[in-house]
Amino acid sequence: MTTRPDTLRPPRALHSLIGGVALSLMLGVAVFSGRVAPDVSTPSRAQPERSLAMHAGGSLHAGFARPAAPAAIVAPVVPVVQIEPVEPELVRELRTDPEASEPDPASTLPEEPGVDGLGEELTPATPETDPELDEVFWEVPEDMSLDFVASSWGMKLSTLRELNPEVVPEAKRSRGASGEQRVTQPEIAAGTKLCVFRKDTETLTRSIGAPNRGRLRDGIPMPEGPFWRLRKRRPRSFGTHKTISSMLAALRVYGERYPDGPRVGIGEFSKLRGGRIYPHRSHRTGRDVDVGYVKLGDDPKRTGFRATTQKNFDAERNWVLIYALLQTGNVQSIYMSSRLQKLLYKEAKKHVPEEELRRYFQYPWHEDSATAVIHHQHGHKNHFHVRFRCEDWNHRCRARSRQQLAKKSSPNA
Repeated sequence: MTTRPDTLRPPRALHSLIGGVALSLMLGVAVFSGRVAPDVSTPSRAQPERSLAMHAGGSLHAGFARPAAPAAIVAPVVPVVQIEPVEPELVRELRTDPEASEPDPASTLPEEPGVDGLGEELTPATPETDPELDEVFWEVPEDMSLDFVASSWGMKLSTLRELNPEVVPEAKRSRGASGEQRVTQPEIAAGTKLCVFRKDTETLTRSIGAPNRGRLRDGIPMPEGPFWRLRKRRPRSFGTHKTISSMLAALRVYGERYPDGPRVGIGEFSKLRGGRIYPHRSHRTGRDVDVGYVKLGDDPKRTGFRATTQKNFDAERNWVLIYALLQTGNVQSIYMSSRLQKLLYKEAKKHVPEEELRRYFQYPWHEDSATAVIHHQHGHKNHFHVRFRCEDWNHRCRARSRQQLAKKSSPNA
């Protein structure tokens, strides 16, 4: 017996069609002859077994006896089941925050205006007016090129020229030996006073979004002063009006108390337009600033932060500075080392009542520790981190960091 090759077999659909037609003809003959009564309402399990036996018997004696008519075949009733769609793993990954980490400690604190980060932009009832911050000037410490001056403040050359049209000369253009055009930026002499910011009367400085996912609009640079020191390069020295004005008020209180004391080291705020700056998770919306601890025997010429221990931590002066910040009413959170927080707490006990201490300090642990202003956060042994509140009128500002999901905590400074 020979078999046909697979390539000559009819399609499966043709098999089904031929089988269906043959079954219909056989069923019609059986019903017409009265031998099989069709019953499609209540199919019986015994009937298929009997029909199979008849089919088998008929097939075995097909050449000698008349085969029995097949029983009616009833299609089984299949219940319809609603299956919930399963979200693909890729979709879940894309929907999950790619920079997930443990929630910001500040997320446990009471909410404040603007926490949603949504809503239309509103104009404050009382505009932020501060003549000192309408224009900010900077004295060039040493001879440097115009390119270096612009990069030191994170701004374009054209912007620097617009702010200083009479001070900044135009670039010198010349041609080299081979005919190529050369542009030489002028040198700015040491002691030159340059304007690095001028307030735009049509726009307002505002923080937009969360501290770890937002941006800054029309940031104000931190001015220079006699009681604090800024870094030489300042492209990350911009903040909101509330941030800069609160810092100036607190630093002046410190300076009046200790006119001959060590100057306070001021670190990074945000960029001119905010956004991410390495290595910080926050510092994106102009509401965060790093402040160096006041240390015993501090070198006034040092501009960077250095390690602070229990031996060189000046508890008295640090408390005067931090308490002045708290008295502005604009501080949302302060993050510092727990060991140094204990020393600060002992100093604060000499000056403020217990009820006020509980509102300010997380240490020692109490029922209101979760809502205290001063919190421990690792990575703050040589400086403390201050986060200021959103403006009451700014509904696009989000007070807390966006919810983060990773197990391991990361510093916000």
